[in-house]
This record gives sequence, C-alpha cells and structure tokens, in this order.
Amino acid sequence: MKKVLIIYHSGSGSSRTVAEILGEVLSRRVEVAIERIRKDYDYSKLHQYELIVLGFPTYFFRPSLAMINFLQNIPETKKPRLVFVFATCAATTGSSYKIIRAILEKKNYRMCGFVEIRGPVSDFALTPLGFS
Repeated sequence: MKKVLIIYHSGSGSSRTVAEILGEVLSRRVEVAIERIRKDYDYSKLHQYELIVLGFPTYFFRPSLAMINFLQNIPETKKPRLVFVFATCAATTGSSYKIIRAILEKKNYRMCGFVEIRGPVSDFALTPLGFS
C-alpha cells in the first residue's frame, strides 16, 4: 500500500483529532492525505488511493448526517475500493457500521475494518445537519 486518503467529518473536534493522529502514524510508512468532507468535494481523486479511511462522529447511535450525505454522493466505482472506517462515540456506535457498510457496498466499496473510538458525549453539544 502506497497511498492512503483519510476523509473525516468532525462536529466537536474528536474525529478530526483521531484523523490527524492516524495520519501522523501512517505517514511513517505510506503517503497520506487528510481531508475534511465538503459539499463541493472532488470525488474524482478517490481512485488515486489504495485505501480510503472514513472518520465521523456518532450522533444518536447513527453516523453523522454529513457523512451519510457525503457517501450518498460518492460515485460508484468499477474496481472495488478498500475502505477502513472509524467512528467516534461516547458509548456505542449503534447502527453506524450497518448503515455505512450498506451505502459503501452499493457503490462497490469494500469495508476492510471498523473501529469505535470512545470519547466525551457531544450529541447535544453540536449536532450538525448536512455538510459543514
């Protein structure tokens, strides 16, 4: 593996922090790019990476709406793409794994791993709607 793209959504900063730390560690072995999701994201560059890492907060036991919207707009790929997912949460990611996996599989992206990273509660502190 030579190139990894970490794409994240962060409402209160936890997912951004995890993305940055993960990027720092991975960059010791591979080329890493870290990007925040945006409405005008250039999806055409995804094919340049051997692995895509997605990171997002869990709000009310589901992925953030911003990440769901981002993935619903991701184009289908002809060649299967590997995706590793991390979700930040206070207690549990609930149905996040199933929701993200279902969206990815419809577009020929294959989840090769999923991890929950626990931190402080932020569901009520900041609940972003759509993209930030």
